[in-house]
Amino acid sequence: MIIRKAKKKDLIGLGERLRQEDKDEITAGSGLAPQFALNLGWKFSYDKYVVVADGQVEMVFGAVEGETPNSCVIWLLSTDWMTKVGFTFAKQSRPWLSRLMKNKEIGYNWVDVRNMAHIRWLDWMGAEFPHLEPMYGHEKRPFLLFTLRKPNV
Repeated sequence: MIIRKAKKKDLIGLGERLRQEDKDEITAGSGLAPQFALNLGWKFSYDKYVVVADGQVEMVFGAVEGETPNSCVIWLLSTDWMTKVGFTFAKQSRPWLSRLMKNKEIGYNWVDVRNMAHIRWLDWMGAEFPHLEPMYGHEKRPFLLFTLRKPNV
């Protein structure tokens, strides 16, 4: 497993290979096609990375400027590879979250309540879930707001 800076070409075809839960979350939240959402995430992120396993991009994550100067919006999308090696990735994710957050104090975003793999990972990372929005986004589905403090690594 290699984690490196993302390149635009890394995203080619990744939208079709995403976990079904990630695709569902994108559609429910934004109404966008997964590949289009990936390209937007890449375009607007001040920092973005990919996880490469066996020569193939399996995960992409990044951070976008938040609503306040000390915050950022954290995002992560993955193929089914994540559920196969989740613990290996989880062990390495705190330093990467710290790197993404740079000089930010709080990272946040919304997660579809059906996306249990992401909720478990966020919980393991120390996320708080201060609000459940029962009618969020394009499909008006339940989503949880999560917040993360920059980890000490």
